[in-house]
Amino acid sequence: MVHSRRYLRWLAALSAPIAALGAAESMTEKNLSIDFAAITGALDSNIWSSSGLDQGRMTEAFDQDMQHVGSVPFGGGRWIRPHDLLYLVRATGLDTETPVYEWADLDRTFDTILAAGLTPIFELMGNPSNHFTSFLDRTQVLAWKRMVADLAGHLEKRYGREEVRSWLFESWNEPDINGGWKWHPPDEHNNYYDACSEGLKAADPILRFGGPGIAHVTVPYSPFLQAFLNHCDTGTNYFTGEKGVRLDFISYHRKDRPKAMVDVEVSNINDIVRDHPRFASLLFNNDEADSEVGWNKPRDYRSTPWYAAFIARSVNEHLVRIVDGGGIAGGRKIDYRMSNDDAFWGPWPFRAQLASFGAAQRFAFVKKPSHLVRTALSLLGNERCAVTGYALNDEVGAVATRRGSGQVAVLIYNYSDQSAATGTSRIRLSLEHLPFSAGKWAHYRIDADHGNPYGDWQAEGSPEVPTDQQIEALRRRQELEVCEPIADIAGASFSRSIDLPLPGVSVIVVSADPGPSANPIAGLYAASYPSLSGEREDVMIRWRSGSRFVKTYEVLWAAAAAGPFQRVNPSDQLETGFVYQRLPGAPGYVKVRAVDYWNRLAGESLAVELPLK
Repeated sequence: MVHSRRYLRWLAALSAPIAALGAAESMTEKNLSIDFAAITGALDSNIWSSSGLDQGRMTEAFDQDMQHVGSVPFGGGRWIRPHDLLYLVRATGLDTETPVYEWADLDRTFDTILAAGLTPIFELMGNPSNHFTSFLDRTQVLAWKRMVADLAGHLEKRYGREEVRSWLFESWNEPDINGGWKWHPPDEHNNYYDACSEGLKAADPILRFGGPGIAHVTVPYSPFLQAFLNHCDTGTNYFTGEKGVRLDFISYHRKDRPKAMVDVEVSNINDIVRDHPRFASLLFNNDEADSEVGWNKPRDYRSTPWYAAFIARSVNEHLVRIVDGGGIAGGRKIDYRMSNDDAFWGPWPFRAQLASFGAAQRFAFVKKPSHLVRTALSLLGNERCAVTGYALNDEVGAVATRRGSGQVAVLIYNYSDQSAATGTSRIRLSLEHLPFSAGKWAHYRIDADHGNPYGDWQAEGSPEVPTDQQIEALRRRQELEVCEPIADIAGASFSRSIDLPLPGVSVIVVSADPGPSANPIAGLYAASYPSLSGEREDVMIRWRSGSRFVKTYEVLWAAAAAGPFQRVNPSDQLETGFVYQRLPGAPGYVKVRAVDYWNRLAGESLAVELPLK
């Protein structure tokens, strides 16, 4: 049995000196006031809903990983940015007018991504059949343009023009550090970029393309970035001879603690806007806004609520100083997105949303706090509201939102750059001018005691190969949890106190009663995988739902289509995916229903038969 962390702390406290306990539980106080009548700007979930990973590995683990990322509600995990995709393409006759391609491996990767409800950011990175050796060779530049045009045409034929037009196409990942290609900047990279741009245009001029996705983001902005932007602004297009080359967005990678990260980003954006004013309205995209370089560099904090608090603070830092223009010359507001490059899976200390056990053919995933914070962020509304009582550099900060006249949500984080820092903040939260006067209060939490299966894994002795039963127990603690009972509220203004541990993230959702409308649950999907032991099956069950008043989804199982059905997900959950562990070969049917904050049935799917291995 996995003992609760509260129980283990209680045991430790029995022998701890009182003075030591008092030092460990130091309390700071903070007053936060939110005015929901004071709208400060829009909030687009695209700012945080992107993540990246290595190329699709065409394994069942990759499939389940994408399903987990796609199960974050309301598009909170929408964008996915895989590396090295063009290495999956094999081709002959690339220097001729009629090359022949083998797209099958690439297609399987995109089939998996789109089946999970994700939208690609397609880096035009990789070397089909290792054919290309130099973009200073005109024959190869022309061949690359033709290949990109053929690629885009193939994608639109397979997935539909409107679908592919929703994607972003990006140039080679981190070309300034010669990752996988020995660039000779600036000419060779410029030739490559022009070939990508013109190849996409030849297939469909609506497709969006940008770059350069550089690794070295410096103050002042790097010579590589300067040369690239000069080429796009006033340089000569390799193919048309025209002045300038299209640039639909500017991408780069800057990793650091939130303030230090944004300090450098702000400096770069100001340099770019000053030197290239016509680019000021473009989308700026920090593709890899992580805490440090090296996804597989082991860091214990990547397993813990610290990383969730880091992401929450980073989102707020970027909102205030870049999106709102707080750090930009003249207060200019910037179209901006950020990504944590963490859609990988790996051991607990890796920068990955999912902790993995086993190998590609026999595996188990457990969600980490860095995954759950995306669900927390997805609960925010689409308009930001004024928050007073904190400075951006404080450990405690907040993002307050509303959605129409029926719901408000507040995300509060307690974060320190020092990942080992601990403590608790008592927050007096004053909510003013709610757009309704009665409703429900739901308080979700990520901290040492909530949404933190890593603590349970440690309490169980840190098994390298957990049993299926231990995996099930860990999964009971992997969802975004409420930390107090859902309660009634009365009045358009009121105050409450909460204690938020460091590190920790709280999301408070306050909802008016929408009435007993049933939002249908659709798109029910199930896929079967071997469990870690091989003695059971893990069945990933996915569905779609648009209701923002859901307290939990209930996954129901029965041995026969006619029932009786019983609930099998042991924990309340907001994500639209659940892994059900069962005996192999057992027949079964599943359906999903939602229960709202008022304990009413808010929609129920039709039953589908579970797949058999």
